[in-house]
Amino acid sequence: MLASIAAAGLIAGGTIAGIQVGKRDVRGGRAKGTVVVDGTSFGTFTFTVDTCTAVRMADPDSSGVDLRGSDGNALRLVSDGRDVQMWLYPARGARGAISIGRNDCSVWSAQLFAEQASPLPIGGDATVACAVGGGKLNAAITFAHCRP
Repeated sequence: MLASIAAAGLIAGGTIAGIQVGKRDVRGGRAKGTVVVDGTSFGTFTFTVDTCTAVRMADPDSSGVDLRGSDGNALRLVSDGRDVQMWLYPARGARGAISIGRNDCSVWSAQLFAEQASPLPIGGDATVACAVGGGKLNAAITFAHCRP
């Protein structure tokens, strides 16, 4: 009986014997943060980042992650092991991306790291304030366990 109650708690998400149990997000890892876009060629909007997915890269020394909001907007971070580059992708249906580099920003703190598991999930954080695409982009995001 206790095993079936515990199993139901694991499936539904909840607390069992003082231990917090949550549902696993099958879309990707955990991500939390906000991106504010103001006056760029894509317009003015804000999106809340709620999921992340590791991006497969052609270069084995590089890693990348898409940080996506439920509205379809995304911020992609790619690291070549020396530096991080970002791109803003608008919601589905729009074309193109705005490239964001360290030199575009007055505040730049961005890192990606491989977590210890296989296949290697990606974690990290990004806090930036940038002048790009004819406007501004501000973001503060943390992410973990991002998988392809």
